[in-house]
Amino acid sequence: MQRTSELETISSQPAFSQTKKLVAQHLIRLAELIRKDGAPYPLTAQLVDIWTDVFQRANVEPVQIRAAFQKAEEVCKFWPSPADVLELIAKAGRNAAEAEAGRKWQQVLDYIRIHYNPDIASKNAPRITERTHRAISAAGGLAHIADCGLESRQWARKRFIEAYLRWAELQQDEYLLPPGEVGDLLAECAASKSVERLLETSKTTESAHVTNQPEILTSKAIPCPHSDKEADLESAERE
Repeated sequence: MQRTSELETISSQPAFSQTKKLVAQHLIRLAELIRKDGAPYPLTAQLVDIWTDVFQRANVEPVQIRAAFQKAEEVCKFWPSPADVLELIAKAGRNAAEAEAGRKWQQVLDYIRIHYNPDIASKNAPRITERTHRAISAAGGLAHIADCGLESRQWARKRFIEAYLRWAELQQDEYLLPPGEVGDLLAECAASKSVERLLETSKTTESAHVTNQPEILTSKAIPCPHSDKEADLESAERE
């Protein structure tokens, strides 16, 4: 208890950074909930420093720290590591990313319904972003999505979402890879699907169809360090 009191005193000092103060406050609360031998989990200033350093290097926002610790209080039966709490943030990010990818897929279907014609390029159709175009290619291409049956379309949706999420994951891991490797991986991220190789000719035609069109299919989404900033299909339609 004396150690906890010391941390409370330290965390109230003005010199304490905002992140460090927030981490210390939540660790003190978590230590009271996850007890060891009947006493609050033992904390030290060094332990708080380590947790703070991990969160700062991961560029975790204060609102995410609060939410992650609140979730940890609900699900952790044993004392967590910083990686355990960061995983709670990552899981929330994955859920949001999957929801964004699902919305993007619906926008692609709307694009096909409103603008796509295999024989005539639409002059007013918004341009498809590189990220979305590669996800479309992984799903089989616009022609395949437009003509396939219900069951095949479900598989196409699955491939689209996987490729769309891979793009964001590669960007988030950019600084873990040697220079130049990120670009190579992004260029190949959709090409790993065999269906795309089978439809190579169709892809070439569709690339020409979208090259000179205005930009589409980007929404605010989650947290990605290099997210696109172009208007999405819905805003393009309103204009």
